[in-house]
Amino acid sequence: MKQIRRNCHSIAMTAGNDLAGLSDTALLRRARRDPDAFGEFYDRHVRRLYSSLLRDLADPDAALDLTAETFAQALLSIGRFRGRHEESGSAWLYAIARNLVLRHRAGANRERRACERLQIELARGDVEAAPSSQGGGPLLGSLRRALRLIPPDQRRAIELRVVREQTYDDVASDLGCTAVAARIRVSRGLRTLQHLMRGET
Repeated sequence: MKQIRRNCHSIAMTAGNDLAGLSDTALLRRARRDPDAFGEFYDRHVRRLYSSLLRDLADPDAALDLTAETFAQALLSIGRFRGRHEESGSAWLYAIARNLVLRHRAGANRERRACERLQIELARGDVEAAPSSQGGGPLLGSLRRALRLIPPDQRRAIELRVVREQTYDDVASDLGCTAVAARIRVSRGLRTLQHLMRGET
């Protein structure tokens, strides 16, 4: 995917001036056999698409990533483009971008909910050691760092029980152990998280 993004930029730099008069739809049709046509399409829309994504996400890094991902997906699926009208090309591009934004937001929401559930589980074990729910940004970072440091079996048990909200029987089935052992792994993992996060706060 990174190679595709680099190719998009390289193509954009070499697009010929003879393509400038073509509509977006004509460019995408021609791009199936002429890389320069996709370069012209990229050059025509990249700044506007980035600005649109920046307004939606209010995050320059995320907007930049999704801009690159949008063009990468467009290039990968160029053979499936079936636009009939002159504006169909840009509409298709922005439809891809909208889907990526929805997926990005869904992923961010899942991460926030998972962190909130971890806070609750930590608070149940030790109220004084549990992190405050205020200051979500630093807290999310602390949780991510702590989760990377705990033993893999404990991290997996926490993911299944707290993040995915599986029963202990289901966690045990996934881990190949008894429900009692699964409960112990989750408990130990949460205690380890407490100690790690207490050291950061």
